[in-house]
Amino acid sequence: LTRWHYSLNSVSWSISVEIYFYVVFPLLVVAILRRGLAGLLAPALLLVALLALAAAAHLSPVESDPGVTAWGVLYISPLARVLEFASGILAYRVAMQRVPRIAADTTSLQAGALVLCAAAMLAATSAARALDAAGAAQLAVWVLTAAPFPFFALLIGVLARGGGLLSHVLAARPLVYADACSCWKYTG
Repeated sequence: LTRWHYSLNSVSWSISVEIYFYVVFPLLVVAILRRGLAGLLAPALLLVALLALAAAAHLSPVESDPGVTAWGVLYISPLARVLEFASGILAYRVAMQRVPRIAADTTSLQAGALVLCAAAMLAATSAARALDAAGAAQLAVWVLTAAPFPFFALLIGVLARGGGLLSHVLAARPLVYADACSCWKYTG
């Protein structure tokens, strides 16, 4: 499987995941708009099923191993990422429609959310090492690569409100241009 998803262009796997989400985005938006937090139930169950499958099949946690690996199922596969993506959609929806304007300093909220993301990534790295040592290698792969997603959903919600320094920096023309160039490089 590793030879397949890294075959032509080693970063093309991430573009294919993006294309998958362009296709399913309307379905996820409808689910979130209709069901709110309950719209995350199906993606959460899908993730639990993939984690159980990876553990029951004793999939290798080593990314470069031949055949189907825990990395392929729990990191590369877009199915394992649906909960993360849907959580971002929900965070945006809550930020834009449900939560009244917060009187606090928006820049401080954005900085706080960014610090929480960094702390969550560090904690996930430690937790993944502990899980791997405890024999839960497949779960360790997911924790290492995706477990901090709720904090990133929070960051999306805070940034969606706009108005803070981080929002303004990210919207700067040079950064927007650099993002467009990086997407072009992936496909070029």
